[in-house]
Amino acid sequence: MKHTSIRLSEEHTNRIEETGQSPTAIIKKALDAYFNIPDESMDSTRQLIKEHIEQYHSEHIIEHIVSTDTKAILTFILEQLDSGSEPLLPEVAKRFGLTVQALPKMLSPLGIRAKDTKRQGVSGRYFTYDMKPRIEEALSKL
Repeated sequence: MKHTSIRLSEEHTNRIEETGQSPTAIIKKALDAYFNIPDESMDSTRQLIKEHIEQYHSEHIIEHIVSTDTKAILTFILEQLDSGSEPLLPEVAKRFGLTVQALPKMLSPLGIRAKDTKRQGVSGRYFTYDMKPRIEEALSKL
């Protein structure tokens, strides 16, 4: 670290003394703010904010998962598997008016993810027979 000296006006000196902090600490914070360098004392605040955001999103996801739409989707997939058909992700998404991005976001927290595979010459993301126990378990928890 390089040492430097500056001359402070009387007003600056008085205002620094009012804070109870050292001139060095105040000047460092002012330079950090000027150059947009994160303040080390803000780490705990940032951590609290991060934890709050993570908690909110996990609660929001849980509420979304418990929706009846999720039950209907899982029931449909299970019925397809029981009838001898492994449904494609886009087919399931289209049937329920979802995008191929939204459906995996709904099912992924339940541990249900369509698999990239090829069936009868058609490549795609399928809900496969081996997923049946996981789907039944997820449905029993909803």
